[in-house]
Amino acid sequence: DRPDPITGAIVEGPVLDPAINAFTAYLRVPLRHGMTPGELALYHARAKGLKLNPRIIRMSGWKRDMWYEQTGLAWVAPSPNLRTVDAAVLYPGMGCFEASNLSVGRGTAMPFEWLGAPWLDSAALLRELQSGAHPGVEFMAADLTPDGDVYAGQQCRGVKLVVKDRNIFRPLEIFLRLFYALRKTQPSAFVPECRGLERMTGVRGFCALQETSSADTMIEYFRNGAEEFRRARSPFLLY
Repeated sequence: DRPDPITGAIVEGPVLDPAINAFTAYLRVPLRHGMTPGELALYHARAKGLKLNPRIIRMSGWKRDMWYEQTGLAWVAPSPNLRTVDAAVLYPGMGCFEASNLSVGRGTAMPFEWLGAPWLDSAALLRELQSGAHPGVEFMAADLTPDGDVYAGQQCRGVKLVVKDRNIFRPLEIFLRLFYALRKTQPSAFVPECRGLERMTGVRGFCALQETSSADTMIEYFRNGAEEFRRARSPFLLY
């Protein structure tokens, strides 16, 4: 087995809607499931009704509330753009913006720790964000020019996210706060890709739902889904 690098103690997001089925969205778990690969194998076998009895070689010394640095293991990027543990912490939320016309920092020195675009009014976005409380994270203006991927070679105004306290920071809730702030400050310029957001969040009709619901209502929906999954995963936890 292997550790969950962003702890196995925190669960975020609703369980994948059964109507959504794609290469990257096929198992009914939340975006941040808080499970190890071995635990996921056990859950997957049961959820899919597979006639399997996976044998998991358990880790020794790992606890659910451990962040990856606390394991003493060297960080090896699981993807070229997940270069730090902080990027992995931010990824469940920031990755959702790949289903939009924003850059999430691919082609820069801080992928998934920044978002921006040539059209972004970062000052207006920061003002909107600063009107509310966002536990565990700070925002700052940062202009970058990606050398690849979205907006390659174009100067982008943007916002960098600095995680101050991982234990209270919730990346999916920050995604929702950012999403609503963007829709409020630049409703014409910000263009979400709704089908992609369904796959990213696991929420069928995400765009339509957010148009009729407040950010607080959506966050409560995400929290309720996470609590439902926390109970469902319990029989499969090994640690």
